[in-house]
Amino acid sequence: MLRIDADIQAHRREFARAVANNHYERAEGGRILLPEQKAFLHGAIISPINGRDEQIDPNIIPTEGLNYMLDVGVHDATKVSAWYVALFNTNTTPQDTLTGANFAATQGEYTGYSETTRVAYVEAAASAGATSNTASRAEFTIVTPTTVYGAALLSLDTKAGVTGKCLACSKFSAGRAVILDDLLQILYSLSLSSA
Repeated sequence: MLRIDADIQAHRREFARAVANNHYERAEGGRILLPEQKAFLHGAIISPINGRDEQIDPNIIPTEGLNYMLDVGVHDATKVSAWYVALFNTNTTPQDTLTGANFAATQGEYTGYSETTRVAYVEAAASAGATSNTASRAEFTIVTPTTVYGAALLSLDTKAGVTGKCLACSKFSAGRAVILDDLLQILYSLSLSSA
C-alpha cells in the first residue's frame, strides 16, 4: 500500500498530469485506477442500524472529489476544514458528475433525523494509506421513517444545502429501512493503494 502523505507528494506531478489528461479509469467497485502510476483510490462505507445488521458497500469518488484531492494535495489549494456525512433516500446511483451543489436534488437528500445539521465526519490521521471515522462514527437518530439508499461526504453542514464539494458517495447494495428512533451509523473509509 502507498503511504498517502509521502507517496502523493513524491508522485504529485504524475497524479495531477494523469487526471488533467483524463488518463484514469473507473474500475470495479467504484475505485479509480491511475494505470501508469499503478495506484487505486477507493473507499467503503459501513452502515449498521442500532449497532446490528452491518452492511459494507463501495463508493465512488466523483470528478469534483478527484479534482479536490489533487488541488489540495498537489496544487496547494485551500483545504476544506471539515467534512460532513449526508444521507439520501432515492434509489439513485451516484454519477461522476455529482457535486456538493447538486447532491440534495440529484440524490434526494434525506433530512428526517434529529441532528440539526449533516453529521460531522471525524476522521483519523491517514495511516497505511487509509483514513476513516472508525473511532467516531457519524450517527443519525431517525425521526421520519424511510429507506436510506446511501450516504456521501460533503463540505457543507447545512441539510439540503446547495453549495460546497462532494468528496465521495456510496449507494448501498440494499436500501436500509429505518423507523422512528433507530440509530443509523455511518463509518466511512477512504484509501489509496498500489494497483
